[in-house]
Amino acid sequence: MVISNRRAAALAVVLVLLAAARAPSYQETPVTNGGELAGSVRYSGPLLPPLEAVVTAEQRDCGTTIPSHLFRVGNTRGLRDVIVTIEGISTGKALSLEARAVLANRKCQFEPHVQAVPVGVKIDLLNDDPISHNAHGVLDGTRTLFNVALPIKGFRLPKVLSAPGLVSVRCEAGHTWAGAYILVVDHPYYAVTDSMGAFSMSDVPPGTYRVKAWHESVGTQEQEVTIRPAARTDLAFDYSTAPTLPTDVRPTPPSEDEF
Repeated sequence: MVISNRRAAALAVVLVLLAAARAPSYQETPVTNGGELAGSVRYSGPLLPPLEAVVTAEQRDCGTTIPSHLFRVGNTRGLRDVIVTIEGISTGKALSLEARAVLANRKCQFEPHVQAVPVGVKIDLLNDDPISHNAHGVLDGTRTLFNVALPIKGFRLPKVLSAPGLVSVRCEAGHTWAGAYILVVDHPYYAVTDSMGAFSMSDVPPGTYRVKAWHESVGTQEQEVTIRPAARTDLAFDYSTAPTLPTDVRPTPPSEDEF
């Protein structure tokens, strides 16, 4: 079979584009003299009491209200559940796919409320309640990754998170208040703030990067940071704007002991 020069050139272009499309955006390489990125995320806006969500179904098992996980601030104003990522990093340490992630329906909510995992990891969708649940995960608001029933306590179903992006998860078994987020990342430089608002990343190749912090209720912030060889670099984010909350989330009423 004879291929003309023009067709051969066009075919070569197509093969190059396909190879580029298949090429990973992140390359795993040994990291020598890597640095540590550590820091905190703080909320300095109007002080809020603990929040609760109104329960509209399964009240026998879930109660009439439930503590909300949409905006949780610690005693020192550290903001929990903020996803922190190094943006645009192209080389560094290997992704770890050994540990399996878990997203549990527990006490009528998803737990953990926010997590970040490397692309390709398996996540176990688990029902830990004595009632029927559902987990519907949508990638970047457009593509369903999973939509499964979790009918009985102890039911567990594994799914592979095969594409990077932000997965929002909802329970569509009548539990409208139950939601979670999973950031699927194609590199290992990410963290989720703990109950004190703290985060850290290790073995970061020296260089200058953009670091992004994201929280579902107060949005996104970015800062530039320079990682020095074999040194710790501290970074602080501060949110001063009050969170945007749905109408079915409200401040917890004071107890009788507070009167």
